[in-house]
Order: sequence, then structure tokens, then C-alpha cells
Amino acid sequence: MTKQFPHSKCLYGSILQLKLTAHNLLELGEWIGWTKSRLPRFLNDCDNEYQLYIQTKNQFDLSRNESDVDASYVATYLFAFAEACENLSRNRAFYYCLNSFIDQFTLCPYRTPTMKLSYKLISRHDWAMENQRPLPQRIRRT
Repeated sequence: MTKQFPHSKCLYGSILQLKLTAHNLLELGEWIGWTKSRLPRFLNDCDNEYQLYIQTKNQFDLSRNESDVDASYVATYLFAFAEACENLSRNRAFYYCLNSFIDQFTLCPYRTPTMKLSYKLISRHDWAMENQRPLPQRIRRT
């Protein structure tokens, strides 16, 4: 049984998308392991310190990136917040928590130049629009 992502509590909330890229699968696996070891602190800080309702997708979505020569493997991890994107983006406590989490990646002892990290905060609606499958085009027969 899979949980609905994002939960109905996050219906009008925001999504934090964390994207890890690496040159090969071994690097990506190390990068994912480093991330998983830092996640509990970030989640606890968001929940306990700043009282933000947060839901994770609980899995990394792996894909292959053909467009970037240095980073051919991508792992995406999603966090859903009940707080609206506009409110969350103005929340100084949230950004302090997020920046503390992101700063941990610079400390990774086995990080190579091809191991990259990016993130974006978007509204749940915009995320749904980005991930919506395009409808097949209708062909009108005359």
C-alpha cells in the first residue's frame, strides 16, 4: 500500500524538491547515503523546532540525465509542507533550518566535483502541473 503524496494536509502547501546528481551510480549511491543520514535532523528541526507539518515521499526517484555530461544520474527527493509556498518562503526559521541542512553537503568527505546538489521550493499546484502527464493530442479526421 502506497501513501498518497502529498497528503491532503498539504493540499494547498508547498513542495521542496531536492535533486542529487552524480557521474556514476557508485557516486550517486554514496550521495544518497549521505543525504539519508542527514534527513532525520532536518525533519526533526522542521517539526519540533519550527512546528512545520512535513511529509516525505520516503524514496528517491532515480533517473538518467543525458543532457549534462558531468552528471548522468539524478536522484530526486520530495518534501511536502502544509505551509503555503508564499508563507514558507518568508519564514526565516525554515530557511535557517534548510540552510543548515544544505550546508551539511559541503562537509561530505568523499564528494567529487561531479556530485552536485540543487533544490527548489514550489507550490503544490505548480509541482502537480510539472508532473502531469501530457494528454494525447486529438486528431480530427475529416
